Parts: sequence; structure tokens; C-alpha cells
Amino acid sequence: MKKLTAQPIDLLEPSGSVHETIQKFFDLGIENFNRRRYRLAIDYFSMAIANDPQNSMAHYYRGTAKIYSRDSQGAIDDLTRAVEIPLSIKELHLGDNAILP
Repeated sequence: MKKLTAQPIDLLEPSGSVHETIQKFFDLGIENFNRRRYRLAIDYFSMAIANDPQNSMAHYYRGTAKIYSRDSQGAIDDLTRAVEIPLSIKELHLGDNAILP
């Protein structure tokens, strides 16, 4: 299994406490996913999504964690939502999990 790495979520988001909180939830989700603590990872990705419902990467990773947690319908719902949300420039080009090189 490919190890995920935390990366910034939105290049256009101004720096500040809300953005930092979302990023912290996302990072903790990635950390727990890598440790195979899928339920905890889902909880952290859910907190990131609650603060930023348009965060396609949080939906994607939460859906992936739900696959490992055997929640197939939840995974389908999250992964479907992830592809419906337009990706930001940062999500396309930065980090180990980048979609484009």
C-alpha cells in the first residue's frame, strides 16, 4: 500500500486559524491512515470536511479510509463527491499525492 503524505490543501486559501485548523485535521487524518487507524482517520477527515465541504482531497482520503473500514457505501459516496468537486491548483500539482507532475 502506498504511504500517503500530508500536503497543503488549498493554495488560494488565506492563511489563518480556520485554514490552519482544517489543515491540522487533514494532516491527522493522513497520519492515522498511514498507521492503519482507519476509523480515527475517517473522524479527522470528517472534521476537515465539516469546516470545508468543498475539500475534494479530504473527501477522497475519507472515502479511501472507508474502503479499508469495509464501509463500501460510505466509500462510494465520498469518492463520488470527491470527483464532483473541482480541484484546486495545489491539489493538482503539489506533494507526493499530486494528480499532475
